[in-house]
Amino acid sequence: MADTGSSTLSAQAFKVLLPEEYHARFLDRAVRADGRSLNAFRATKLQTGVVSTAAGSAVAKVGATTVIVGVSAEVATPFGAPPPQFEVDLDDDSGTGKPPPPPPPPQQGYVIVNADLPPLCSPAYQAGRPSNATQLLTKRLTDLLDRHNVIDKKALVIAPGQAAWVLYIDAVCIDDDGNVFDAALLAVMAALRSTTLPAATVSPSGEVQVEPTEPRSRLPLGAISLFPASFARLASHMIADPTAAELRLASGEVSLVVSLNGELLDVELGGAVAVEQTALAACVQDAGARARALAREHAL
Repeated sequence: MADTGSSTLSAQAFKVLLPEEYHARFLDRAVRADGRSLNAFRATKLQTGVVSTAAGSAVAKVGATTVIVGVSAEVATPFGAPPPQFEVDLDDDSGTGKPPPPPPPPQQGYVIVNADLPPLCSPAYQAGRPSNATQLLTKRLTDLLDRHNVIDKKALVIAPGQAAWVLYIDAVCIDDDGNVFDAALLAVMAALRSTTLPAATVSPSGEVQVEPTEPRSRLPLGAISLFPASFARLASHMIADPTAAELRLASGEVSLVVSLNGELLDVELGGAVAVEQTALAACVQDAGARARALAREHAL
């Protein structure tokens, strides 16, 4: 027992004091410190309906990294609705006013994303103003949902010019053990698929009436599903789904989003070392396989 304890302590001290050498010993054997192969992703769990008071919710766990997402809805004036006014030409003796203005842009509802990386999920984050990482995560999630029309915003209109749904998507990281973006996007997509909206109408007087007792309808979503897959360069190796410990040593990062059929939809590169085209192509191939595996395991 004493020898076993000494050996464990020695390995732990080696990991803490010489992390690069520690990981290199595994990578030279084409494995990772946690036993995974270089292109293996951690076990992923998705669960919906975790927040009973939300219109939709989900929690995603990628290894230990955990993100919970809640979707709430409220009513507002549709985007693109014309202002309630009539401009009169005082020089027009006929009193008919100026010609009507050009038609407004198509009216639609709103989608507002807010990501949160609180100190409780990692000592890397501080309390107070949102960190740069928090702002970048919020922006990327927002851009992806908008650019690929994940939500049919036109279908969020309750009554043209009068009322439309506003969706608030709040993503909170509970535990950051690396690769928060993948967990966040998976949780967002799962939460949106579980989201339902109550029946709503607008009375002749302009009052919005929400019918909580009526059957709720599924949130109208677009045809494209988004599947994330992130990688990092550790020493001379590209590894999939890096942990926090691996990211601290990484010289480069590749974060991909693909469709179910493997089409590349978004890519973000980071770090000081450029990624070769052959390595990037291999990452895209692994991302496609990851998307198919997630769709099969979680009925996405």
